[in-house]
Amino acid sequence: MTPEETALLASIGVTEYWNIAQLALICSMYGFYLLLAFIALALLLRKSGIPSSRPHQYLLGLTILILGLNTWAYIISVAIELVRTKYVFTPLSNGAGLGAQADVANAKALPWSRMSIWASNLNLLVGDATVIWRAWAIYTGNRIAQWFLVILMVLNGGESIGLRLSCPARSLVGPLPTMLIITSACDVANLPESLQTAVLAISATSIWTSLVANLVATLFIGAKLLEHHKTVKALYNGKHRSQVERLLLLLVESGTVLGVLQLLYAIFLTLEDFANPTENETAAYLIFNSLFSELVPMYPLAVIILVNLERAPLAESFHLTFSATPNVAESTSPHGDKITRSIGFALPSHLSTIRFVEGEVRDVSTTAGSSFASDHVAQDNLEAGKSQ
Repeated sequence: MTPEETALLASIGVTEYWNIAQLALICSMYGFYLLLAFIALALLLRKSGIPSSRPHQYLLGLTILILGLNTWAYIISVAIELVRTKYVFTPLSNGAGLGAQADVANAKALPWSRMSIWASNLNLLVGDATVIWRAWAIYTGNRIAQWFLVILMVLNGGESIGLRLSCPARSLVGPLPTMLIITSACDVANLPESLQTAVLAISATSIWTSLVANLVATLFIGAKLLEHHKTVKALYNGKHRSQVERLLLLLVESGTVLGVLQLLYAIFLTLEDFANPTENETAAYLIFNSLFSELVPMYPLAVIILVNLERAPLAESFHLTFSATPNVAESTSPHGDKITRSIGFALPSHLSTIRFVEGEVRDVSTTAGSSFASDHVAQDNLEAGKSQ
């Protein structure tokens, strides 16, 4: 065995170590994801099979879509490791050596790698679309905000898909120290030099655009949270939060967590593309890439589970009605009959309405003196909440 083959064999051993660690993480996260997916499906189908309301049909379709995409990505990740390991250690009939075996392993696993690029990016797009949908839904009636969010999502999706159409997959086995595999980064080595910088820039811009889309949607939800809090804080005396306020706060917090993960992923990807990472840095990027890729599809499922556990009201309305005590006056008609007249004064005030899906809203109001009531609507039918 030549010194070059000895060094290559040592590198393959290190590669296998990190690949197995990465695959173990992927398998563990996928198992946890399946648990969330089955809970979401059970909640959506628990009453009478396929839901009749359009919003819940959308949620069911979204759950099935995410399950299919993530299962596809999981199968690809396992297949890449199995195919690569099989061929890199299989001697060739012509006795060409370990370097040639590595080339064969790369060629055999490359189609799977190309599919993994699409699977991971479609998962990310679905996650972004869910975040933007949540912001879009609570701005019902505000066409400017809704169209802005739609345009932002179209730009994000178009850039990501366009990049994947033009960006080749990275080689799975290569010279030291860049042998680590299962990555969706671009391989620009075979591109003309004039295009290499442009492709790498677009690759980095794609994930940064996704981060911006999530941050903007989260800021929109945060703005609605502040507006809602200012409207109803006097009704709760600063001691309690309404159910809608708690939901909005949860959406802001979860969007922030997703944004932090996207920020770290964007930094790792940018360093991977434009710096000269060491083997350990590349391993850290790949491990975090696997973690991020499995966490992204869990966010939409968490939203779906939250809604279907009826902990998330789809609409809440606050009405405050002040009614003055009627004034009663008596008079006598020309025929000597007594006539009683009453004059009433009422000042209704519709304080706040927050909606998350389309549907009818039934308002609860009372007019005896001063009253306060709230509607909490959940799932297919809109149910009146507790009067306070």
